[in-house]
Amino acid sequence: MYGEAAYAETAFGEGTGLAAPIIPEVGLETRQLIYVIELLELIAVGDVAVVEPPTPPGGTTRSTRQAALSAVGRATRAALATFSAYSEPGAVVGADFWMAPTGNDANPGTEALPWRTFAHADTMVSPGDVVVLKPGIYVEEDIILTTSGSAGNPITYQSQVRHGAIVKPIDNQAGLEVILGDADYIILDGLQVDGTVYPELLGGITMQGSHTEVKNTWIHHIRCLGQTDGGSGYLCGNGPTAAYDQVDNKIYNCRVNDIGDIVNATALVHGIYLSHVDGQCFNNLVYRIEGGGIHLWHRASSIMVHNNTLFDCGDSGLILGHGTEPQAPVSLQNTKVSNNIVIDSPFGIRSSGAQGTGNEARNNTCFNCGTAFSLGTNWAVSGSSTTDPGLINYQASGSGNYTPRTTGAAANSGVATWAPLFDYNNVTRPKGSGFDRGAFEGGTQLTASFDAVGTGTVTGGLGLINFGDTP
Repeated sequence: MYGEAAYAETAFGEGTGLAAPIIPEVGLETRQLIYVIELLELIAVGDVAVVEPPTPPGGTTRSTRQAALSAVGRATRAALATFSAYSEPGAVVGADFWMAPTGNDANPGTEALPWRTFAHADTMVSPGDVVVLKPGIYVEEDIILTTSGSAGNPITYQSQVRHGAIVKPIDNQAGLEVILGDADYIILDGLQVDGTVYPELLGGITMQGSHTEVKNTWIHHIRCLGQTDGGSGYLCGNGPTAAYDQVDNKIYNCRVNDIGDIVNATALVHGIYLSHVDGQCFNNLVYRIEGGGIHLWHRASSIMVHNNTLFDCGDSGLILGHGTEPQAPVSLQNTKVSNNIVIDSPFGIRSSGAQGTGNEARNNTCFNCGTAFSLGTNWAVSGSSTTDPGLINYQASGSGNYTPRTTGAAANSGVATWAPLFDYNNVTRPKGSGFDRGAFEGGTQLTASFDAVGTGTVTGGLGLINFGDTP
């Protein structure tokens, strides 16, 4: 499922592929849910389903377009998002406005006359709007998104081509993020955040609101030099008052690499940093990180961490912790960690800080790590492995193919409970007799590869898909 987090945990039993509900938190009524299920059963893998919302009448002002886009159109678009895994990753659905590096903020924001900056788009959008970014380099200083969507009607910024909209800061921006989401119900989809020539950035993407998603996005070369209080590729939590009161945030199908000072490493700079309650982190490829690949801290609790592939992390692949914040919950609780692969890191998966009840770690692999697993006694642990996961072409440089071989130890050995129903490439899971561990599903022996700068292709059951990763 491309548009929403969908899990295989089910009241009908593990591994059945049925769920109750199949797509949590989407808010579909029963009739809509049945419609989606029936439509999924009719679509063959490789098909492209297109459902168009009603075409609004003339007019390009915000008020005119908002009035024209009917509630029926929005519901149709939301329903399509639940099964668009069957179309090519990054397919644009229901664009309301457009941006381009060559655009002009005096334009009406149409495909022919797009806007140029996030700052202007943020002042123009309303709940439910989709802003599509044409490929190219967007250079903008201190991007802060302050306009919120609403439940069922998020505001989406989507790259027309996955990783094709490349966002860079205008100058060094020491101590700042490239993008700061300071609003609720925002989706960032398919962007590339590149901090290569700006070594003193604090972070790539920081989300300080609730009910946000960052997906299909590439965050890389955020060095965080001189940041004595840490930094990250992606951060969710914190805020002006450091209340850590965000809830229901997701990061998935993202590539996060070269975060921090790899040579002079500390434990304060992380790839993905989650410090809030009720979050989902899955299908991410994370590597060459100064500290922890994925780090839970501060007020973190009720976090789902599944099917990530991590390697070459300076401290640990996964750090599952909770700080000393006074707000409840006062410990890490009800956190589920499964089907992750960690390679070539001092620690594989470890717990830290205040630990509560209801935490589970199931069917994770830590290979060639100094200490594979270091989890407290209050963790329910099962299915752990230190065996080579058997990836098609593991390369520590990030240029390999991280899909499990059909005969590899990671193939078909994941636990179905909590497993996402799609992988990093939006290929449906499972393909073999069970769910694969890690971010990539290889049951049809897909061949996928990245080159040194990230250009990649995958061939197999879905034909040829170009990731569009060339910087």
